[in-house]
Amino acid sequence: MRFRIAVAAILGVLVLTAACGESDSPSDRLQVVATVYPLGYFAERVGGDQVDVNVLVGPGLEAHGFEPTSSDLLALGDADVIVMNGIGLEPWMDGAIEAIGDDLTAIVVEAADPTQAMEGEVHSHGEEEGDHDKEEGDHGDEDADEEGDHGDEDADEEGDHGDEDADEEGDHENGDADEEGHHGDEDADEEGDHGDEDADEEGDHEEEGDHGDEESELDPHMWLSPTLAARQVERIRDAFIAADADNADGYRQRADEVIAELDELDHEFEEDLGACKHDHFVTSHAAYGYLAAQYGLEQIAVAGLSADVAPSPQRLANVTDRVTDLGLGHVMVEPVLSDRLAQTIARETGIELLSIHAIGSVTENELEAHGDYFGLMRDNLANLKVALACE
Repeated sequence: MRFRIAVAAILGVLVLTAACGESDSPSDRLQVVATVYPLGYFAERVGGDQVDVNVLVGPGLEAHGFEPTSSDLLALGDADVIVMNGIGLEPWMDGAIEAIGDDLTAIVVEAADPTQAMEGEVHSHGEEEGDHDKEEGDHGDEDADEEGDHGDEDADEEGDHGDEDADEEGDHENGDADEEGHHGDEDADEEGDHGDEDADEEGDHEEEGDHGDEESELDPHMWLSPTLAARQVERIRDAFIAADADNADGYRQRADEVIAELDELDHEFEEDLGACKHDHFVTSHAAYGYLAAQYGLEQIAVAGLSADVAPSPQRLANVTDRVTDLGLGHVMVEPVLSDRLAQTIARETGIELLSIHAIGSVTENELEAHGDYFGLMRDNLANLKVALACE
């Protein structure tokens, strides 16, 4: 309702402005709204001089918990093409589009190919509730099944987000991954756990203060795989052609150029990561599953898909143990996130911090330092070579 009122007010202002003859004549360029930086970058590269691109989720903001402002809704209403990632990254987009209603004329493209989606690690309150159980006597005892705790610790190790014991609760049937973060802790239910709040039919993370229970367990960070990023470029190209067929040749040519650069980047990753001492790397949150899978690596994430949810003490202990067991020398942290927890692991294990960037939100200073998406990816590659002890 808040979105609907805001849009109605905005559109009313536009009508009055047009009636008074005060508005500029519309641009011949496609008006494009992209949700996050990498999609905005690809849209600019494919569109060239034929598009104006506005990125909604600015530096320092987290896409999943983003709330569109009135000006954002206005931009969406004026757009010819809306480029979103999909697979759970922008749960607010459906509400925004519904609020705009019949005034929305844009082509909406989900750049991420859902057929290529993989599950990501979701560390949420279910993990924290397991820690309450552990405080009452379950400190790593894998026989905790007797207590009704069916493997929270294994979920930490294996990234098992859809606890099979939740079948008893029937939670898988409603598709609400908010609840999936809570399925394993029946003891915590007896103590008034947070699962009742997360069962909110609205899935309202903001009101419940629960940003970690993803609406989907699918990892949205496809742009971190050069191969999957190329598929995103193709989808953006096709949307531009559908909206502006007269300039189709230019969109195809520029898309081919970007895809060729992504293919080159892929070859660089394959070559530089082909002979390394390690095949595991530690990251501050679980954004790098596609990148890791493409090059035969495994990420060990301190936090889950949502970096806003702090990991449990047991999770930190598990990560610390794995770092020691594998003989790793670095923890990779993202500049836009707090590195406090990574520093804790580094201090306890005597290893060093290295930077890595998920590229979902990029500041002007970072663009000045790294250049663009490709510069950020190559800097990630350089630091991965150090973390993995590559030849």
